Amino acid sequence: MPPPDRRRASEPGPSITLIEDDAVMGGSLAQRLALERYRVSWHRTGRKAIEALQAAPTDAVICDIRLPDMDGEDLYATLRSGQLTVPVIFITGYGEIDQAVRLVKAGAADYLAKPFEVRALLERLSEALPAGGPAGVLGPSQAMRLVEATLRRVADLDSTLLITGESGVGK
Repeated sequence: MPPPDRRRASEPGPSITLIEDDAVMGGSLAQRLALERYRVSWHRTGRKAIEALQAAPTDAVICDIRLPDMDGEDLYATLRSGQLTVPVIFITGYGEIDQAVRLVKAGAADYLAKPFEVRALLERLSEALPAGGPAGVLGPSQAMRLVEATLRRVADLDSTLLITGESGVGK
């Protein structure tokens, strides 16, 4: 998939769940992401975000660390225990190296300290998203993301599809 700013206006972009309690920061990021043709779902609390993520899939998450009702690390642990396999980028005004290392070791895609250049966030988001398109349901590996992207492309076709492969690979 081309970078967001090169996509045709008619193409739906990846869905991004933004979790940010600050109205100015959240509004600015949501607006910029929408301008870059991402489909944005913005939540101001961790609990609302968890409910939304359980109800509808997303392609990536951008999450503040300090939220009014929970810590970003706790939110991430909750999402991971629910088998969330999409990239998560953390943003925070209270950056700590220990925390960044813990989150990245736990599987987070990235960690940015505020203030940051929006362009840097967009670049990291683009790098974190799979090249083949939306992902998350079948698994985090590049191979499964490519299979999922192919399935999404042919899902609306009125045709029979045969998936083959070795026994035990998760067809």
